[in-house]
Amino acid sequence: HLYRHIMMAHPKTKAFFVLSKESPDWNRLEAEGFRLIAHNSPEFYIALTQASALISSHLDGFITDPLPWGLRRYRNWKFVFLQHGITKDDMSNWFNSKDISLLVTASRQEHADIGGLSSPYTVTPLEVRLTGMPRHDRLRDAATAHKNRVVVSPTWRKSLAEAEPGLSGAWRAHADITDSAYFQAFSSLIERLSSPGNLPAGMGVAFLPHPSMNGLGEAMQALHPGMELLTWPDLPFAD
Repeated sequence: HLYRHIMMAHPKTKAFFVLSKESPDWNRLEAEGFRLIAHNSPEFYIALTQASALISSHLDGFITDPLPWGLRRYRNWKFVFLQHGITKDDMSNWFNSKDISLLVTASRQEHADIGGLSSPYTVTPLEVRLTGMPRHDRLRDAATAHKNRVVVSPTWRKSLAEAEPGLSGAWRAHADITDSAYFQAFSSLIERLSSPGNLPAGMGVAFLPHPSMNGLGEAMQALHPGMELLTWPDLPFAD
């Protein structure tokens, strides 16, 4: 949504959108006019050496420091962290290890916790902005097309996940996740929602697990076969 805004409001800005060439969204965004660069391609690294800003909603190391060791002397950009949700816990140890030039927050409490003068974060009110969450407005508008179902989409738990072998930044749910309080709580919620009389006639329940909890959806559907299982490749993330 930020990139669309840049395209429309600042068309002379030389901005690129980085995306895996294998992404199912590549052709759709390219047709829309996005100036795409394939992640980890030669063009990607060339663009980074010339960039004045690197903007992302994530803070993982392969995002904030993507250049190979031999090219790191060309790192001249400012890193802008859009976040991707409300930070409710103290993440200062992680945030403070990153060189963040600008960070957005979505609520007054979050803004005070992170950008306040007495906060444990090294970013100051000069680097923290209270912007709200513009994509939430788009989500609200898009919800009108899905009035026939309740979508349950919980965030992930790192303690219940493990790294995917050979995939940088990719995670999947533990094989024994069904024993966790996390799984049982959402299973109970789906059970209650699916019970007769708890939802209006004609409305169903869908479950969309976090991308870092691959395998969770199948485990949940095994207990609730009447539940619709959604997957992220079926949903255009930037629509």
